[in-house]
Amino acid sequence: MMTRTHILAGAAALAAGLAVAQPASAAVFEFSELADPNGASGGSNEATWGGFTGPLGGYAGSFDTTNDIWTVDGIGVKASATNDATAGTAYYGESEAYLDGYSGGLAGLGVCSTVNSSFQCGTGSDDNTGRAGDTNSGVLETLILAFSTSVSLDNLIFRDRDHNVYGAGALTIDLNGTSYTHGVTDLSGFVGQTFAFARIADGEDFYLDTATVSAVPLPAAAWFLLTALGGLVGTRWLKKGEASAAA
Repeated sequence: MMTRTHILAGAAALAAGLAVAQPASAAVFEFSELADPNGASGGSNEATWGGFTGPLGGYAGSFDTTNDIWTVDGIGVKASATNDATAGTAYYGESEAYLDGYSGGLAGLGVCSTVNSSFQCGTGSDDNTGRAGDTNSGVLETLILAFSTSVSLDNLIFRDRDHNVYGAGALTIDLNGTSYTHGVTDLSGFVGQTFAFARIADGEDFYLDTATVSAVPLPAAAWFLLTALGGLVGTRWLKKGEASAAA
């Protein structure tokens, strides 16, 4: 028999689960800081996303090197990459998300399509997001971010191939199949758990320096469910009390 205690416990568990799944504050993922916590003073963490080993400090949040997940303010992210090479051709299945260290300036997260055994970008390859081999004719690379919960994109900062910050209107990319002009296009419509970034124009290679995201607010239906459970508990308890009094 379902008792008041059971119902309350179930409602509490549901509320707790929803609370865990919906972090309240925005999370700032500063990939340039993750790649190089010490900036120009050295100490670069440059490596593929899957080859990242630290040092595990000097940047926000925590990095789980077993599952390759970076968590900041309760939101986790995992980076990966792909390219449009066909089977049997150069670069097929080789692209990886890549944390590029300081070189004349901070960089951030890009893509490497030729990775060596030390998790470094191979000679003759490039580590920004563009076309493999840093040319205008190589296969197209795509950087992918997968978050632990549905988020909205609040702000993005990009750097060019020379590690300079892109100004508003200076970069247009493909973001989840939609043309996005940095600093011009409204980001409010970009909501989800997975986001794919790819170059459109020749020469507009990029690193993702920083991504600021916010967890999508809990749907009204979920809050209604919790309220309904609370009302159900109150009604059942009241009826039980009335029945006892009548007896």
